[in-house]
This record gives sequence, C-alpha cells and structure tokens, in this order.
Amino acid sequence: MDRLPSGEKTTRREVAIQMGGRLLLVLIGVLQLVAIVQSESTADTVLHGGILLVLIVFGTRKAKNRKSLRGGN
Repeated sequence: MDRLPSGEKTTRREVAIQMGGRLLLVLIGVLQLVAIVQSESTADTVLHGGILLVLIVFGTRKAKNRKSLRGGN
C-alpha cells in the first residue's frame, strides 16, 4: 500500500478503491497474456505486449494525489 503523509489514516473507501483498481489491472493483464499466447501474427503479439507493458507501468507507479481518492475533501 502507498505510504501516507504523517498523521493521515487510510479510510476504507481509499482501500476499496485501491484494491478494485489493482484487481482490474490484474484482470486486464491476464486477458492480455491470453491474447499474446493465442495470437497468430507478430503484429498482434507486439500490440498486446505493448498494452501489457503500459498496464505494468500504471500498476507500479505511486499515487501522487491522495485527495482524488477522497473525493476532493
């Protein structure tokens, strides 16, 4: 889980949003892996590999603005 600035607690809503987002990224990643395995052309493999790479980058970057998770409060 991302580190919070000192003094802030993680709310259940924030945790649910983070877990839902991670689950969605994992599911899309699995679909991309299946598409890579089943692809018959090199172009399809490269396309799905690129999409998978973008998902990995988005999945590993840190949240920079925690206010967006809280609805702007």
